[in-house]
Amino acid sequence: LANVLDHADPGERILMVGYGSGAGSDAFDIETTPGIKTYDRGHGPSVESHLRGGTPLNYAVYAKFRGKIHMGGS
Repeated sequence: LANVLDHADPGERILMVGYGSGAGSDAFDIETTPGIKTYDRGHGPSVESHLRGGTPLNYAVYAKFRGKIHMGGS
């Protein structure tokens, strides 16, 4: 959503849907206003800049951090 809003123009409609293994899902219908062009985006880096400077994370590391892999022992 943050990246879509970084590039959105006034009057655009955005459908954001979240789903997963939880109890349900949500959908949001968002329409941008003219204020999106004058919003100060200088509060932090864009999503694109984070992705360009990021470090790739393989599945094994991801799974370890998410608690999906457990090491043996005491």
